[in-house]
Amino acid sequence: MDLVRIPLADRKEPFNRLPGHRVRRLCLRRTGRQGRLHFVDGTPTTIVLDLDRDEPQLLQWFGLPDLGDGESGWFDLAARSVEPARLEMASDLAR
Repeated sequence: MDLVRIPLADRKEPFNRLPGHRVRRLCLRRTGRQGRLHFVDGTPTTIVLDLDRDEPQLLQWFGLPDLGDGESGWFDLAARSVEPARLEMASDLAR
């Protein structure tokens, strides 16, 4: 799966469209040392990021360290399937 996070200044920005991707608008709400992802209508997901538990690269990718306690950050998340040939190329490059 290929994921692209597009940070937004606020919820009302124009919706991003990427050819071949499914795009969803999400919000990361920080409470203490955790951040929970919410759908655009405010419905919380089961995805919770934790500054004391999760990998720093993952936390930075989602932007949790940049949010203060009680703050929210909006972003569009674009996803698409990766073709098997592309996976083989990536493993060849890693060698």
